[in-house]
Amino acid sequence: MTARVLAWFLCVVAASVSFAADDTTVRELVEAERLAKEVEEQFQAAPQKLRSESPLKAMLIARDRVSNNDFAAASEFLDMRYLEEPIASADPGELMRKLVLVWARYSILDLSQLSDEPDGHLDDGLPSYRDLMGVIDTGSEEISLYLQKVPDPQHGHTWKVSNQTVKQIPVLWERYGYNEWAVRLGEYLPDFNLLTLQNWQLASILIILVCGYVVVALIVRVIEASLTRFSPLSAHDVDELFNFAFRAFLYLLVVRTGVQELGLSLKARVIIESAGGLYLIWALFLIGSVDIAQQLNARRLEQRGRAYVIALTKPIAVTTKILIFIVCSLMWAENAGYNMSTIIAGLGVGSVAVALAAQKTFENVIGAFTIYVARPIKPGDFCRFGKFEGTVEEIGLRSTVIRTLDRSLAYIPNSVFAAKEVENLSVRDKIRYRREISIDVGTSADEMRVLLASIRKLFLSHPKVEQDSLQIRFEKVEHSGFKLRVIAYTLTTDFSEYLRIAEDLNLRLLTLFDELSIHLSQERSRVAVIQQGQPDVNTRDSASALVQQWRDEESLPFPDYDDSQRDELRGSLDYPPAGSVLKS
Repeated sequence: MTARVLAWFLCVVAASVSFAADDTTVRELVEAERLAKEVEEQFQAAPQKLRSESPLKAMLIARDRVSNNDFAAASEFLDMRYLEEPIASADPGELMRKLVLVWARYSILDLSQLSDEPDGHLDDGLPSYRDLMGVIDTGSEEISLYLQKVPDPQHGHTWKVSNQTVKQIPVLWERYGYNEWAVRLGEYLPDFNLLTLQNWQLASILIILVCGYVVVALIVRVIEASLTRFSPLSAHDVDELFNFAFRAFLYLLVVRTGVQELGLSLKARVIIESAGGLYLIWALFLIGSVDIAQQLNARRLEQRGRAYVIALTKPIAVTTKILIFIVCSLMWAENAGYNMSTIIAGLGVGSVAVALAAQKTFENVIGAFTIYVARPIKPGDFCRFGKFEGTVEEIGLRSTVIRTLDRSLAYIPNSVFAAKEVENLSVRDKIRYRREISIDVGTSADEMRVLLASIRKLFLSHPKVEQDSLQIRFEKVEHSGFKLRVIAYTLTTDFSEYLRIAEDLNLRLLTLFDELSIHLSQERSRVAVIQQGQPDVNTRDSASALVQQWRDEESLPFPDYDDSQRDELRGSLDYPPAGSVLKS
């Protein structure tokens, strides 16, 4: 698994290089071409509407000649005045060709920004005889190229590429032009071009595509052999390392590196990068990353004993992959110049149809996510849900399975389970002991005082009963009997152990009643000890004497024992009781 993580990290590096695209988008390219076409059509249909000596007309004529590869004629629009050697004696046609090639690599001629007035733009902050032709943005610097109004014997003046810009052409070519071998290769190849690619560039791309496959295969084989021999990685880990996505990224990186050295024009780069291939590879990489994350998470959950959650991660992974594919598709469409509003509206209508058809399924899946995130229960927990009470066996995508006390299986849809109240009995930090005791109405007040004090002493002394939450009160006086309420929390979370503690407390209460000659009242629906005969006068007198003694000593334990008495009683009772086999 570590190997796969390493592989995908390398893929990220490759992706970051592969996607270092220019800022110009296909939409901008299409818009510039559309505006240029409109200007050309306007000039061809009604040339009188354009000033004959304007910067726009000069560039239109030069552009037309360059498109016909007539650089000698196009060089007429280079201002060769006042230039020093060796530029002054250089071939104007060659200078124009170099300027056009460098310009095409980094910029697009926007004819809509050129003035059709004889004096050009007068509000651009430049001298009245100079206009901005465009800016070459190489990424490291921005180079402005200018047009200049120069005298003309026939028309009074004309616009040309300024002599200061012409002076920069050799420097621009040296920094951003093509290698000498490329120029010579183009001379031997047939004269053709495609998408502004030169003949030698097209031939080089074909060679790079073939050689890139061979280079990647050799690199992968060498690395695989080295890792298998010198690293602790198993053959399976090495196979996972060099999966399809990694090979695709490595191939893309090799091809991209080679193509970048060809100096493609800006138009060609934008068109190639908008073809969708890069977005497809990026989508494959992200989808593979989701698979790796899911596997890592599954292994971690298994180590933590939470394997039941793995089933819930699968729909999350599938949903994430679908979203990745949709986002990458939308990004490609946006870059390609499609109308995103129309696409998103179409997706919205389709999503509504799917949602309506699978509404109940989605509700149950969302319910499963809610149970996973909120975690009110987990498999193995004992819970109470409505009329069902039992152990949670499984939390699936559609339903939660409960093994009831009758050993039957109850399947509850997740949407219902997540929307209603559920009581998780397994997360109790202690279990409540609650009893309502009805004492015979023939019991005297002092006998009740002695009984209450004895019961409180019993519970305060028990090592399995929490003292702070103990409540033992004489709550009601009714015609059927005197009502005592006993509420205590046992210090256990195991229900079986709680039953043992409750049984011990119940037996001790019965023993206490016998010792004090206290009788329980007879009520319907209750198992009661019925008082027989007249009240025991001796018992009543003993109780009155004991209460009077407490009063005399100012130690009457009402309404409660004080803190020192509680501390003295804490845990003083034997549990398990004396004689228990568990004592041995």
